[in-house]
Amino acid sequence: MPYGVGAFMLFGLGSLPAGRLGDLWGRRPMMLIFFFGMVRAFMRKEKAANNPWGPGATTLEWTLSSPPPFHQFEVLPRVQ
Repeated sequence: MPYGVGAFMLFGLGSLPAGRLGDLWGRRPMMLIFFFGMVRAFMRKEKAANNPWGPGATTLEWTLSSPPPFHQFEVLPRVQ
């Protein structure tokens, strides 16, 4: 089974409880939870790790530092 199929299934399963909570609580409490998370993330001021996915993520975008520099590569990398 391709990785995309499993990720799609997990996303679908995760959306069921989120949709149910939205139905039970309504829009205002769900928006309060969202904005609480946004404010909390902003106040912590933690920088993202260079590669949050670990050593298995070896694609081109994870070879850059975080935040990426303006000119990412001195020489264009060869992609096979």
